[in-house]
Amino acid sequence: MRFTWGHAAIAIPVTIVVVFTTVLIRSMADEHKTELVTKDYYAKELAFQDQIDQTKNALLFHTVMEWTDNEKGFELKLTGDYSPENVTGTFKAFRPSSKSLDFDEPIQLDSNGVQSISANKFQIGKYQIQISWNVDGTDCYLEKNIFIQ
Repeated sequence: MRFTWGHAAIAIPVTIVVVFTTVLIRSMADEHKTELVTKDYYAKELAFQDQIDQTKNALLFHTVMEWTDNEKGFELKLTGDYSPENVTGTFKAFRPSSKSLDFDEPIQLDSNGVQSISANKFQIGKYQIQISWNVDGTDCYLEKNIFIQ
């Protein structure tokens, strides 16, 4: 029996369907588990406009957030049109794949606007860094996605 164009006309679509089905099944596997961001997700959704306003406030202060790693761990640097001593707030590391790996810390910037964070608090993977702070009565917010290796 020879392989003809008729056989190819059947074999190619069948191969495509098998490959797409395999990719779909693998992508739906539980290996990429993500959890709902918070238990009170819908209440937080209503407060999202406040977060947008706080992000605009951070931009008005020309705030720049830098994330670097060093021999001790990581450094968060906040710079803008304000003195680091006037900054109070919280730093949150949010891990989409497991809420047990989330943690919060108060912001404690040094005179250069830098805060050191221990590498022991992180595991390899994706995190979203969320920073909420207050400067002279103005609430600000920034976030940044990072990948720990």
